[in-house]
Amino acid sequence: MGFVVGRLVRWRLIAPVLAVCAYVVLGFPGYLNSEARFLSPAQAVALEVSVPVWWFAPVLVAWTGGIAVSVLLAYAARRRYLAVVPLVLAIAAGTLVVRTGADLFRDDPAMARRVCSEAGPGTPQICVNASDAPVLPQMSEALAGMFSRLEGVPGAPTRYVDTQSGPKDGEAGLAYVMRSWGITRNRLTDPRGYASDTALTLVNRDCQAGPPGKDRKKEAERVARTTDAVISWLTGEDSKWYADSRYLARLKTMPDADRKVWLGRFLATPQRCTPAEVPVL
Repeated sequence: MGFVVGRLVRWRLIAPVLAVCAYVVLGFPGYLNSEARFLSPAQAVALEVSVPVWWFAPVLVAWTGGIAVSVLLAYAARRRYLAVVPLVLAIAAGTLVVRTGADLFRDDPAMARRVCSEAGPGTPQICVNASDAPVLPQMSEALAGMFSRLEGVPGAPTRYVDTQSGPKDGEAGLAYVMRSWGITRNRLTDPRGYASDTALTLVNRDCQAGPPGKDRKKEAERVARTTDAVISWLTGEDSKWYADSRYLARLKTMPDADRKVWLGRFLATPQRCTPAEVPVL
């Protein structure tokens, strides 16, 4: 279509103007609540939890390609009436897409099936949905350091599950990773970041801020520094927030047996929102 417009309109700025128009035409349907939004190839769909019907791709090609071919034939063909054929095909394909609407996508059966790694001494089990099974070995490798540091810690999780499953008693959540962002071509894009985010998920506290006060602020600062030190120690990385982390230094210099006991006490407190209940480091 751009070729035809360029032949008909002799203007140097026609290319950028046409690009802006194409951006608006492709993006505008995404703001609609009607089923017509699926006519745009740029429509965002959460493919992490759903899959398209098998015929959606060829029908969408027929819709978009049919319009382009009909415009090209109407301009360049000797028998311009031939442009009606791809146009009719495009209209039929577009009608099918609009009438089907949200039913173009169905729940991904792989999301309901879990694949788990083998558990061993000191190695918790990792469970993800079947679609992420190819990434499971790299996830295990990325978390191996954290698992080795948690070995022998009282109350340490025996299983880590993806966030869609929702961890139960004795389980912990894995870091959330999104396809095409955190995972590309069945590979983690940032294994260190994945380990750090999983450690954060393990110790994260979902607590609302209480009334302001000097003592409360001081205790909250202590808990934040303590949590940061635990994450840094579990991942073997330096603190991202506190360059002179005295808390991390104390954790590192603890005797191994004492550190395991202290970590066990600390891991028992993430569901508690009273700073005084968090063990002092």
